Amino acid sequence: MRLRSPRVKPVEIADETAEQEAILESLNEVARSMNLFRTSLKSPTCMKAQMVWSNYVGSRKTNEVPWREKELVILRISFLCRSGYEWSHHRRLAVPAGLSEDEILAIKDCNNTHQWSEKDAALIRMCDELVQDHFVTDETWARLCADFSEKQCMDLVYTASHYTMVSMFTNSFGVQPDDGVPVDDELFAL
Repeated sequence: MRLRSPRVKPVEIADETAEQEAILESLNEVARSMNLFRTSLKSPTCMKAQMVWSNYVGSRKTNEVPWREKELVILRISFLCRSGYEWSHHRRLAVPAGLSEDEILAIKDCNNTHQWSEKDAALIRMCDELVQDHFVTDETWARLCADFSEKQCMDLVYTASHYTMVSMFTNSFGVQPDDGVPVDDELFAL
C-alpha cells in the first residue's frame, strides 16, 4: 500500500449511474462491493474493456496455469510492485490454492533463500525479470518450458503483466483494503 487514503474515491451505491449499475450486474455479489471495481467504475468504458481481459486472466479454464502457480505469480508480482491491495486479496487465496504459509512468506524474500522447487524458482525468476527488465530471459523461458506448455508459458506472462498493471493503478489511485481483508502492514513500510 502506498497511500492510506484514496486519491480516486470508489463510486458509492447511491451515486451509481444506470451504466455503472449495468456493469456491476455482470460481477458476482462479492466483487460488486470491492473497492477495486468500485474505483474502476469511475471510467465505465475502461472498466468494461478491462473486465474482458480480467475474466481471461482470472479464469481457471481459459488461463491454463494451475491455480497454485498462478497465485504464486500474482503474489510475487503484487509484492514486487508493493501493491498491498492485491497482495492482501490474493494472500487469502494462496492457501486454498495449495501454497504453504512458509512459501507465502518466502515469496517476499528478495534474496531467494527459500528452497523452492526448480519449477517454482523459475516462476519467481520470471516475475523478477519481468518487473526489472520487462523481459523473460532465454534461460528462464527454457526452464518454464520444461514444466509448462507453450500456452501455459504465455498465460504466465499474461498473468504477471496483468497484475503489474492492476498493481500500478491500485497503488496510484490509492485503492484501499476492503472491509474484512487483513492488510500486511509490512507492505506499507517498503
